[in-house]
Amino acid sequence: MLIDRLSSPYERQAVLEHCVTRFRQRYDELANSLCIEAGKPINDAEGEVTRLIDTFKIAAEESTRMYGEILPLDISPRAKGYRGMWKPVPIGPCSFISPFNFPLNLAAHKVAPALAVGCPFVLKPVVLELGGNAAVIVDEDTDIVDAVNRVVFGAFYQSGQSCIGVQRIFIHEKIYDEFRDALVTQTKPLKMGDPKDRETFIGPMISEKEASRLKSWIDDAVNKGATLLCGGGLQGAMLEATLPKDVPETCEANTEEAFGPLANLASFSDFDEALAAVNRSQFGLQAGVFTRDIYKIQKAWDTLEVGGVIIGDVPSWRVDHMPYGGVKESGLGREGIRFAMRDMTETRLLVIREP
Repeated sequence: MLIDRLSSPYERQAVLEHCVTRFRQRYDELANSLCIEAGKPINDAEGEVTRLIDTFKIAAEESTRMYGEILPLDISPRAKGYRGMWKPVPIGPCSFISPFNFPLNLAAHKVAPALAVGCPFVLKPVVLELGGNAAVIVDEDTDIVDAVNRVVFGAFYQSGQSCIGVQRIFIHEKIYDEFRDALVTQTKPLKMGDPKDRETFIGPMISEKEASRLKSWIDDAVNKGATLLCGGGLQGAMLEATLPKDVPETCEANTEEAFGPLANLASFSDFDEALAAVNRSQFGLQAGVFTRDIYKIQKAWDTLEVGGVIIGDVPSWRVDHMPYGGVKESGLGREGIRFAMRDMTETRLLVIREP
């Protein structure tokens, strides 16, 4: 079936629903392909296929919800007898570039909304991923056990190769020692190895070159005063889950996107100070804040220069229909099917003059 701007919503929905059916049928094949080709641990690979299905399912639902509005025009005597209405129409051919770390679901976030609105497209996979060095703030009232569990996941799932993976951890000084020790204790046993093994948590990075690059950043940080709490070992393309503390702000391990299993620890005494530290970055994709104080939650939402603030969890949390994107050097526009569809349409106005 040809999908274009003249196709009907039900036709576009049928195509998307067919994709959902086929993805479900080929679930294991797709997950194993991710594991073998990208070195993605099998549990993470299965999670991505699940999200791929979710993304196309959301697009199928949204494909029949492209609404316009009636626009009253007679706001003054000169417009008496005029009626208006507007509708969204496909913007036309689109060019998509999708990174390597989620080769199925990030491509889906471009292809699925294009199919939903009727835009033709060209998709180009690339070997580059740019976007962030996401931070998390752990305030003094935090449930330490819960926060440590989430930070371990946020920093090291997907072998750290996520643009919203936790890279900077700011911990209130009153709980710093306890949190640090618990985090190190949970990080050290993370298994590194064959991504096909279900016990593996840390698989290979995308290439030996990238692993060596990140290893050099870690060594540089240590040479400039950081203390390595655990990790740092390199075996080919596999880098151990690594936790340094007190990384100088000027080090690449702090200022650039690590895109690997690295997370830096630092302490703070004042919540405003922590917010300012998060904002001292060229990136601004998402940030996590562990606090139970509603006033601090509101301040974080108002102050943090990011596309999304996640309260009570890590910045790595995402579902596929929410508006997802960043500010500063973290990109333009928003994913999340409905929001991407909006970017792929333009407003067309109709004005009718009564005889």
